Amino acid sequence: MNILENLKSDYNVFPYETEFVVQQHAASNLHFDLRIRKGNVAPSWAIPKAKLPTKPNEKYLAIRTEDHSLSFMTFFGKIPKNNYGAGTVKQYDSGNCIVYTWSNNYIVVKLIGNILTGFYALIRMKKDQWLITYMNQENAIARFEGTTESFNVENNYYNTKFSFFNVENLNQILEIDKETQFYCIAYNEDELKQYINNTFNMFVENLELIDEQIDCFVAGLDIESHSIFEYKIFLDSNILLKESYNWKNQTGGVGVNIE
Repeated sequence: MNILENLKSDYNVFPYETEFVVQQHAASNLHFDLRIRKGNVAPSWAIPKAKLPTKPNEKYLAIRTEDHSLSFMTFFGKIPKNNYGAGTVKQYDSGNCIVYTWSNNYIVVKLIGNILTGFYALIRMKKDQWLITYMNQENAIARFEGTTESFNVENNYYNTKFSFFNVENLNQILEIDKETQFYCIAYNEDELKQYINNTFNMFVENLELIDEQIDCFVAGLDIESHSIFEYKIFLDSNILLKESYNWKNQTGGVGVNIE
């Protein structure tokens, strides 16, 4: 890992190239340890299955452990009893690793080893419990290496969902082409307002963030995770709407066209 790649790692400039190792660890229970060099430490995951997925849609539990020193990446041999991780450590595979995204909840890497090769995603479920999955390689190449022009990221995931409500009657929700919930990629409220203006030709000012959660979902054959923000958008009842826009009672009443 050269100085430039090390700096890119420190400042999360993607993609950057680093190294990985997978070790077979016969401790109290046989498991795999995945370690990826990040700067001067090796973030690590224990994989109780003692194997890594190699087919799309395979996913295994991965337990995040503390960051290890880089010396652990080249260690093999026996750890004596009464020591942390006591047992025998063997190297299963190692090689280069390209990091495409790294956050507290979602990591995408491409492993280039002698045994393991391809795009993997690490997805945080709760606390130290993560999933490791072998991604759909065609989709991953298109998304992260940009070799397929027809692939559109926005059509495959979103981070914001929202609905429109009548500010004078909150039981009424706006139905557009038989849909009442809408999705987009927006990283703040200003971007959401701009999206609504461009897509629905409506200027909005009154909105409320009602929920924020970590969501895991299937996109094609991939398992992915990210933060989802949910908003209520409040509109005046006399706003000029298109013919296909209807106010609909949430209790199941008939929508009323607003001309």
